[in-house]
Amino acid sequence: MKATVICTKTNSITFEVTAGAKYAQKLIYGSRESRKLYASARNTIEGFNGYVKGSDHGALGDPGRRRAAGLTNQFLFTTLILAASNIRKIMSFIRTKVDATLRSRKPRRRDCRSDVIAIKETPPST
Repeated sequence: MKATVICTKTNSITFEVTAGAKYAQKLIYGSRESRKLYASARNTIEGFNGYVKGSDHGALGDPGRRRAAGLTNQFLFTTLILAASNIRKIMSFIRTKVDATLRSRKPRRRDCRSDVIAIKETPPST
């Protein structure tokens, strides 16, 4: 069997300047502008990964949490853990917004009146 040489230094290939232009990045990777643009998104993703893998939330990093053989079963358990983590995050967000709304609400007028004294009446004992 004869070996085929794929690359040799005797020939060179030239590409046009526009070749692959539709795949070009607008920002140079690692530049100050790209770090400024992508740092927040990357921190968000890494934070969520830590949240899901943490033992107090999803425990996705613990193989004992997904005791099942087969790629399909692992995929199913991973999907369920991620869905539960997303729901937990959404509920936390809603709870925070509702608490902020309740705290910022003005007190009722009848609760602010100083001339009304609330008296608790006790029922007569029989």
